[in-house]
Amino acid sequence: TTLPDGLCIGAVLPRQRANDVLISKNAKTISGLPENARVATGSLRRKSQLLQLRPDIEVADIRGNVPTRIDKFLSADLDAMILAYAGIHRLGLDEHIAQIIPESEMIPAVGQAAIAVEVRDDDAGAQSVAHEINDRETEVCITAERAFLGALEGGCQVPIGAHAAIVDGAIRLDGFVGSLDGTRAIREAVSGPPEDARSLGLALARTCLDRGAADILHSAREEGSR
Repeated sequence: TTLPDGLCIGAVLPRQRANDVLISKNAKTISGLPENARVATGSLRRKSQLLQLRPDIEVADIRGNVPTRIDKFLSADLDAMILAYAGIHRLGLDEHIAQIIPESEMIPAVGQAAIAVEVRDDDAGAQSVAHEINDRETEVCITAERAFLGALEGGCQVPIGAHAAIVDGAIRLDGFVGSLDGTRAIREAVSGPPEDARSLGLALARTCLDRGAADILHSAREEGSR
């Protein structure tokens, strides 16, 4: 959430669908997976929410780019795998999708499916060019999500998710903080005018902190560093 000195985000392109997806050998949904199914993911956020939904599931780690993960999954003793819809769709691999997981079950990662363009913060020409391809609605949503993540001092090594969308002229921001084993989870939401995107993200973070997010994240960081 902190850019290197001398750089800024000059544009955010129109966002692809932000949901996660289930890739499965037999089941069509997470709830339809067999008992004690083995499900692969390299994301702590997905692991936390998956175990919250299905405590019986065994989560297996998987790494690599999207085609590599799919190849590994198909040849391994795994029942399912979870990836981002955007990556699958952009590569034309939609036939592997069994379920587009609803946000009510799995809140996406901050900025998931969005592409940002970094430019030098003292380069007016580059900023002007970037502005021409900026999608204002996506920019507003990403601003809210990044503010939430920044206030929680989070990153990819802790189970945090957030997704913002503009509906009927207002921005709604949903946030998630969970434990690595899925036994503790905080889900909250705020809404307000798009021009208040950053303050809404900060407000949602404060709400989560008031509910014990700091303790959950501290435990997740300690466990993850072992």
